[in-house]
Amino acid sequence: MRKIGAYDPKVSEMEKELSIDWNINTLCNFDCKYCFPGAHTNDMNENLRLLDPEQISECFNEIGKSWSINITGGEPFLYPKFINLCTYLTQDNIISINTNLSKKKLISKFVDQIDPNNVSLIRGSVHIEEREKRTEGMDDFIRNIRKLKHNNFPVSVNYVLHPTLFDRFEEDYEYFQEKGIDIKAKVFRGNFEGEEYPGAYTDEQVNILENYVFDALDKEFLNKKLSFKGEKCEAGVCFFSMGVDGSIYRCSTAKLENRSYLGNLFDKNFTPFSKPKKCPFNECKCPYEGLRYAD
Repeated sequence: MRKIGAYDPKVSEMEKELSIDWNINTLCNFDCKYCFPGAHTNDMNENLRLLDPEQISECFNEIGKSWSINITGGEPFLYPKFINLCTYLTQDNIISINTNLSKKKLISKFVDQIDPNNVSLIRGSVHIEEREKRTEGMDDFIRNIRKLKHNNFPVSVNYVLHPTLFDRFEEDYEYFQEKGIDIKAKVFRGNFEGEEYPGAYTDEQVNILENYVFDALDKEFLNKKLSFKGEKCEAGVCFFSMGVDGSIYRCSTAKLENRSYLGNLFDKNFTPFSKPKKCPFNECKCPYEGLRYAD
């Protein structure tokens, strides 16, 4: 078994490993108004291509390089045998997870079974209005954050600043500060009342975001650098985007537009680009990827 060390953000993706963003499912127990259209369902019978966790791990390992696997959804902790899957994946790879941290028993099981040295980041999303619909409110969320941190898992706490949440954000921020938890404002991307964001943020809203957005990529995104067309991009060489069924594309934009298909990991016919290619897209639907991988 090859042991992967703790994540070092100073080491480039190309030098360290291959990176992939895996949309593992669309099932979610929350119904956030700012979620991308069609990004989630509450249908427990969603159509997944379910493989045994060990089989999935073997598909990654057969590429011959270690992976940095960012697992997103839906809600990843609702994926069948998710803890077992993480156990297998972290034997030879590093994982990160985007999650609402709502599944208390599974979080405890994750903490007990997974080595934090092989987890680069747990991104916990507040989703404040969805929390307030539930009897446990914020209590379980805060306990789960503390449990992960106490057991040496790297955690960030994100708060999507939808236009309707600006009136309460600073009060919510202070609430979390009192609990000893730093939260990071995240830029809302999407349509609200006929306006496209982040371009439709007012000057006052931008000032608030600039005070509370701590991620350098978010700040560049706020400044509306949304197109990388014609620039060489390493997406497709060292970074990829994978759908629920194992289909791999050059990047998230390519996956959304069904272009630059690179094969299927689970069918074992995945072939990456041999060298960086120019971005063909008029708009980068995931500027985080463009800012990180475009020339």
